[in-house]
Amino acid sequence: MIVRGETALAVDPVMSAHD
Repeated sequence: MIVRGETALAVDPVMSAHD
């Protein structure tokens, strides 16, 4: 799930790291 915003960071910091 690629969500732009702090939401992604709160849900999956690992996935956000690759963003």
